Amino acid sequence: MKRRWLSVILASAIVSAGLFVGCGSKEEAAPTNTTKTETTTKTESALKDGKYKAEASDFDERGWKPFVEMEIKDGKIATVNFDYINKDGKFKSEDAEYNKNMEAKVKTGPAKYTKQLEDALVEKQDPATVDTIAGATHSVDNFKKLAGKAFENAKAGDTAVAKVVMGEENAAAALKDGKYKAEAKDFDDKGWKPFVEIEVKGGKIAAANFDYTNKEGKFKSEDAEYNKNMEAKVKTGPAKYTKQLEDALVEKQDPTKVDTVAGATHSVDNFRKLAGKALESAKTGDTAVTAVNMAE
Repeated sequence: MKRRWLSVILASAIVSAGLFVGCGSKEEAAPTNTTKTETTTKTESALKDGKYKAEASDFDERGWKPFVEMEIKDGKIATVNFDYINKDGKFKSEDAEYNKNMEAKVKTGPAKYTKQLEDALVEKQDPATVDTIAGATHSVDNFKKLAGKAFENAKAGDTAVAKVVMGEENAAAALKDGKYKAEAKDFDDKGWKPFVEIEVKGGKIAAANFDYTNKEGKFKSEDAEYNKNMEAKVKTGPAKYTKQLEDALVEKQDPTKVDTVAGATHSVDNFRKLAGKALESAKTGDTAVTAVNMAE
């Protein structure tokens, strides 16, 4: 009889213990869910509502300054604006000629890729996860860097415009003596390929040579007919503006500070870009000829 009662008591104790343990497990699970909810809420509200902007600290070698503006609403990126602006206050996305030329070469242009990047950031809410765009990889890199800085400011609620060094400023710093050359990767639609050669002595640009060459090895600056026709239309020609740009670079030591030449703005853009690439090589002492995609 005692054994029977003992068995009943033991069985009851085991069942009670099981129920107690089971209840304890359920009660401990609740705080885990609460923690997840709190973590999610903190992540979503990490950005402070307001408008934020980050821009390059200086204009690039072609006279453009990239910038990103974003607006935060309810802790999320609601709108984004990405573009390039020049000293005249004009935007690259609205430059019809620039867009036309780039579209013809790489199937995209500022009017298109800026919109794609803006939409991607609003969708993904993180600059680091925005995908690259074929034909516009350099601009994608600029966008990510600037958007990342604006994003950091949004976390702190700092609405002051952030100035960002893009890696192309101060081009003439720490140059290694030698001769350097950068040229277009391809001939343009008129059969010309621009190039820039620089010579560095004593850590400074001592000489520069800018011109266009065709497949026959002839130079645009020496094409009498071309120079005559261009001079008649815009009061300048390759023989004149190439010399002006060469002298300006030796004087200012920085292609971004070389002024535009009236009537030759496209060639000035080419010169700045190629001279900038040649200077990049001069920083590392790389004397190999740099082939440059002029459409980007």
